[in-house]
Amino acid sequence: MTVKIKRVCIENFCCLHKVDVSFEEIISFIGPTGVGKSTVLRALDWFFNGEKSLALETDDVHSAAEGGRISVEVEFDGLTDHDRDALGRYAPEGAESVSIWRTWQG
Repeated sequence: MTVKIKRVCIENFCCLHKVDVSFEEIISFIGPTGVGKSTVLRALDWFFNGEKSLALETDDVHSAAEGGRISVEVEFDGLTDHDRDALGRYAPEGAESVSIWRTWQG
């Protein structure tokens, strides 16, 4: 079994005030221009690559956000012993899934 993304929760990132996306085996983002499809992918890029790929600024915080905080939470599922070793204290022994957050404060 391979570790996979099970769920992503994005708060206050650009046009996404609070979005929770469940991932299945195959997922498609379909919708009109300007609804946030690319923004979900940008949030994931920032989660995984941080400032190396996307330097956040106060303009990236959703207009309805209180406190200027951006949060991206990713829940991983199907963890193996190797995955738990790599994640260290973030994935306790025997855990099959784990949620990890990245936050930014403007």
